[in-house]
Amino acid sequence: SVNTTTLRSGEMLVFTLSFTDAEGDLSGSLYAEKIVPNCKESEFDQSFPVPSFPSSKNEHGDLTVTFGYNSSDPSYSSVKPPQCHMNDTAVFRFALTDKANHTSDTISSPPIVLIYQ
Repeated sequence: SVNTTTLRSGEMLVFTLSFTDAEGDLSGSLYAEKIVPNCKESEFDQSFPVPSFPSSKNEHGDLTVTFGYNSSDPSYSSVKPPQCHMNDTAVFRFALTDKANHTSDTISSPPIVLIYQ
């Protein structure tokens, strides 16, 4: 899920990603990308480490991923702002890779509009 589908400068974009880990070895990396069909310059992709946590077989839970849009809070990753002098209509995609290098299915967000400043 995502907290909003319209994002303005200074706001946070918060994704909640549900997972099930059959082997109990989730701690690996999370791949995230922003796809903007009308402005390739606004796109990005990045991998983030998944913090280690105690887990067991068939573990399930939620991961929260937060991006700041022109936010002054340095504790959040920044989402790349619109680069083509217009609003971005973007789709965010995510995939998890575990310790054994197995990659999950890729999930996609609904279209999210980043308001151009």
